[in-house]
Amino acid sequence: VWRQHGVVVFPSLLTAAVTDELRAAVRAAQSGTHTRDYTTVTRDKTHRVHKALPVSSSAAALDMVARKLKPFLSVALGTSDLAVLESGFMVTAPGATAQQFHRDVAPAVVSCSSLTASLQISLVDTVAEQGSLEVVPGSHTYDPSISDKKVMEGTLPKLPVAVPAGTVTIYALHLIHRGRANTHTADRPFFFFTLMGPGLAPPGLAYTIEPDDIGRWRMLDGRLEAEQAQVHGLR
Repeated sequence: VWRQHGVVVFPSLLTAAVTDELRAAVRAAQSGTHTRDYTTVTRDKTHRVHKALPVSSSAAALDMVARKLKPFLSVALGTSDLAVLESGFMVTAPGATAQQFHRDVAPAVVSCSSLTASLQISLVDTVAEQGSLEVVPGSHTYDPSISDKKVMEGTLPKLPVAVPAGTVTIYALHLIHRGRANTHTADRPFFFFTLMGPGLAPPGLAYTIEPDDIGRWRMLDGRLEAEQAQVHGLR
C-alpha cells in the first residue's frame, strides 16, 4: 500500500489519554508565545496557526508511534534508526481557504537525498469540511516528462482524510496534498512531525522545530531517544 499509494492511515492509533495530553500541549502553545511561530511561511496562512512544539511536549505520542509502527516505519523508510526533522502543529480555523495542491519537496530531490515522510496526528474527530488533509494517492511517483498540472488533470483520486482523534496519517513528502477549506464551525488542530531514513535532509521544508530540538531526537528500534546534550556544538 505504501509503495503504491505513498500514503497510509492508521485509525485511532494513539490512546485517548495520550491524544488528550498532546492536544492540551498544542492548545497551550497555540495561545502562548513560548514556541517558535512559523505561520508567516504557511500556505494560505489566514485563519491558520503554524508553530513548533517541543519534542518534550509530544514525547509520549512520539514514543507510542515509534513502538506501534516500528515494523512499518522500518520497511517504509529503510531503517529502524530515524531522525526527527520536524515537530510542530497547525490549527485550521473556520474561514480558512483551501490550499493549492502541492508537494512538500520535489520528487527528484527526495530520490537524491533520503527516504523521508510526514506524519500527522489528528487531535480531534475531523470531518472533511473542517479543513482536513486531502491527499492524491499515487502522486508520489515521478516522471520528469509529466508536470504536476498534468498529474492533477489525470485519473488519480483526491481523498479527504476525515478521521477520528488519535489517527496517524503517514505520507511521502513528495506526495501531492493540501489542507482543505474549513467551512465547519470548529477548528482542526493537528500535530505533525517528519522522519528521515538514511541519507541527507531534503531542502524545501519549513523545518518546523524548536532550535533546541534540532538534531537531538531519533526513533531508534521502536522508541524515542534523545542524543546527549551538546555544549557549544560539541559532544
